[in-house]
This record gives sequence, C-alpha cells and structure tokens, in this order.
Amino acid sequence: MIKKLVILIVISLYLTACNNKNGTINCTMSQNEELLGYNITSNYSIIYKDNYVTEVNGQDIIVSDFNDTIEELENELTSGYDELNELYGGHNYNINKEDNKLIIDININFNELKLKEYIEGIPLLTDYYKNNKLLKDGLILYYEDGGYQCN
Repeated sequence: MIKKLVILIVISLYLTACNNKNGTINCTMSQNEELLGYNITSNYSIIYKDNYVTEVNGQDIIVSDFNDTIEELENELTSGYDELNELYGGHNYNINKEDNKLIIDININFNELKLKEYIEGIPLLTDYYKNNKLLKDGLILYYEDGGYQCN
C-alpha cells in the first residue's frame, strides 16, 4: 500500500494540466486512510508549455496520531523517491517531520527525467507520450483517475 502511495504521489505530480498552450494546472486530493491510521492532503501544480508537461511541483501533508506510522511512511517515501530518482532521474524532494505529520515537497523536472522508461510502466500514459514528451492531458487523466480534482 505504501509503494502504491509513493507511485500515486509521484504520478500525481506529473498529471496536472489544462488546455492552454502554456500554463499551470492544479490538482488536489484529500484522503482519510482511517484503517491505516493517517490522513493525506495533496496539492500538485503541473507546469506545461505547448501542451507538454515541463515540470511538476507538489506537496503532500500526511497526518497521523501514531508516531510509528509517521516513521514508517517517512522511511518508505524516502526509499521510494530515492529509487525513482535513481531509475528515472528528475526527482527532487524534501521530507520534513513536524510532530504528528510529514510534509513532502517534490519537484519533477521533465527535462531531466528518463520519460520513456518511466511511462513504459504506466499503460494509462503511453498514448500521451509524443515527441519524447508527455502531453498534459495524459497527466490530468492519470491524476483524476487516482481521485484528484484538477482545474
């Protein structure tokens, strides 16, 4: 479940866009994972040029009353982001722990990302990979499929 969360967070960072030539699309989600003992609020901005994603900036805030849960999530997220960066590049992140919450800031630079290799594992995005770039509409679809509201 935690690896799925990491993948969803990272992909969420990729999927925020609109139909303008240049601009930013914001995607948000709040989810109460009561059985797992935490709540997550996610805000991502997809920056695009000529309908292709150039960068994703995001923040996830995970809150839990259980210190063990926070520590486990911090370890899993750190490991997951390190692995993604090692495999595909382009991922810069910072995780801060404050009391009963984790604050994760992430930036994904699509100019530094091995995009073709990354997208090969995400069938939903393969139709949106054009000219060695990712169309913003694919990322929006991906985020919305994951429960995000994009505008």
